[in-house]
Amino acid sequence: MPLGLDGESLEQIEQTQNNSNANDPNPPPNPSKAKSSRKFRSKVWNDFERVDLPDGSYNAKCKHCKMILSAGGSKGTSHLKYHLNRSCLPYKKAMRQKDDVHQKLLKVSEFQGNNTVKVECFEFDQEKSRKDYAKAVAAHEYPFCMADHHFFRVFIKNLQPKFRLNKRNTIRSDCVKLYKEEKENLYNVLDKLNCRVSLTTDMWTSSNVKGFLCLTCHYIDDHWRLQKRILNFVPVESPHTSEHLCSVITDKLFDWNIDKKLFSIVLDNCTTNDALVREMLSILKPKNTLPVSGNLFHVRCGAHILNLIVQEGLDSLKGVIHSVRETVKYVRSSQARIERFEKVSQQVRAPQTKLFLDVPTRWNSTYLMLVNALKFREAFSRLAVLDRDYKHAPSDEDWSNVDVVSECLQIFYDTTIKISGTKYPTLNLFFNEYCEVYLSLQNWLSSDHSFIVNMATRMFEKFQKYWHISSVLLAIASILDPRCKLKSVEFYFRQMYNQPGEVETNLNRVKSCLNILFNEYLVLDSKFQKRSNGLRSSNKQCADSSSAGSSKKLCTNMRRGLAMFIEESMTSESTKSELDMYLEERNVPGLDDDGFDILAWWKCNGPKYPVLSQLVRDLLGVPVSTVASESAFSTGGRILNDYRTSLKDDVLEALICTQDWLRALAIDEGATEDGALMSLSESVCVDEEID
Repeated sequence: MPLGLDGESLEQIEQTQNNSNANDPNPPPNPSKAKSSRKFRSKVWNDFERVDLPDGSYNAKCKHCKMILSAGGSKGTSHLKYHLNRSCLPYKKAMRQKDDVHQKLLKVSEFQGNNTVKVECFEFDQEKSRKDYAKAVAAHEYPFCMADHHFFRVFIKNLQPKFRLNKRNTIRSDCVKLYKEEKENLYNVLDKLNCRVSLTTDMWTSSNVKGFLCLTCHYIDDHWRLQKRILNFVPVESPHTSEHLCSVITDKLFDWNIDKKLFSIVLDNCTTNDALVREMLSILKPKNTLPVSGNLFHVRCGAHILNLIVQEGLDSLKGVIHSVRETVKYVRSSQARIERFEKVSQQVRAPQTKLFLDVPTRWNSTYLMLVNALKFREAFSRLAVLDRDYKHAPSDEDWSNVDVVSECLQIFYDTTIKISGTKYPTLNLFFNEYCEVYLSLQNWLSSDHSFIVNMATRMFEKFQKYWHISSVLLAIASILDPRCKLKSVEFYFRQMYNQPGEVETNLNRVKSCLNILFNEYLVLDSKFQKRSNGLRSSNKQCADSSSAGSSKKLCTNMRRGLAMFIEESMTSESTKSELDMYLEERNVPGLDDDGFDILAWWKCNGPKYPVLSQLVRDLLGVPVSTVASESAFSTGGRILNDYRTSLKDDVLEALICTQDWLRALAIDEGATEDGALMSLSESVCVDEEID
């Protein structure tokens, strides 16, 4: 006789059900038509819901991820258990939290910006930790293989036993995935950006002599903070012609959809880049989206200009520099000579510092070598008496020349440092600095030292080549600095130009370009206002039509006419533009205040000058240098290290771009730029300095 689940016969079960139904005033439907209500015995059904199908069969729906799986019949439950343990992420996360100790851990977060501390309960999240590790690899240039290092894995296991550290290939995939996510975020930011962007390009070379182009955009965000983002880091096949470079850059601009938001592009000074700009203008000018018909589109890199000027002058001082360089090399060539020189330095009370040897491709190192060597002038003179092998001792005349040259180079050194900053706008600063270099060169032309006259002559010729090209944009940026305005331009022009009418001619050239630029922004703003007024007018007409026949309609029309009459009267009476009112106001004090925040000033005064502030926002986003200060002094190219050279092109771009984006986001959130954002190679250098 067939038995039921509890050992009863089927007849006994049926009899019991019949007796129950007889006593029930609402008997259940016919079992042949009702869906089976069989009770499941497997514990796996605690995490699944039964989903009945029209044909009488049923499926299983996961309560955690809502996935539908087949069930019933002979299918069993093994595949349901496999789904929970292998595929269902919400279930696995819930199980990890369930396994956590009942005593919650506390996480303490420090905020450096306002020195506050946040305490909250800690919950381990495998996926979040996995993403955080990918961020660390991308931001700090950790090698993928670090995940395979035995003692690193032991270290991580001791910190958090639940964290599963993936292998190198998975880490690489995580970094690429992170890059795609951050790229989408940046695309949305640029798409919603209510201002123009400026571009810089930089050519890099791998250790296997493969060329790469780094395209970077610069802008001021809605909070009036200066921002910089690397857009692309792509290989460029040889030859690097202007046509080929133009094709690469414009393709990337179209990909990011910013081709209609451009203000300028900052490039090094070379014939290829001049041709590149002509190629780009032939594509962009027909769209009529560039300010002043593209006349301000091409900006020469200020740091590169200064670099060329300095190199021109240093070529005329090879003899003086050579004697100092050979002297430093001689002392540093052996430990015995170093110890002997240290003893001599102590005798003459020279500074207890090390001698500095320059790198010929970085002129700032040459300047620092000369300044450093001057401190040991007496020590070198005594060493020449004590050491017969010392043959390159500079003469007294050489030391006098070194002293004069160092003073000259200091002007270029300080200016380059100032205009190569990345945390603050630099375009408004360069005009005054540039003019002071110009006046210094003019002064050196009448020096009593013939070699200084020779140096200044070569420098001045190189300077004048770029001054006429760059002076207008730099002067406009200086005018829009509330500390300078027109007074600064007038002052320096009167110092620089001596011929009759030269001052007025150059000043009018700057004013004319500024007025054209402002009027273009005024037209764009008026078009926007007309669209807004048209929308308000149409809404008003709809409201009026809905109340047609109202006794108040005539009164409403009369008041509207009165408002228009008053507005037209005020407009006709007021002939001053925002630009005129800005220039007539007193200059803001603090010309020598290096801490003056020009972006904060314009953010506060934006409502007062809505059109002019939009122009300033676009203009101050233009960097005056294509490189940061650490690269601004170099005459050599940018070289990729062996680690980055070994990566595939797409992975290399993903890592370089993601590193830049993560660092920028961290800075916006209050992180510092030292240890928190340092790369692995930079950390090694710091360790060496500490040792």
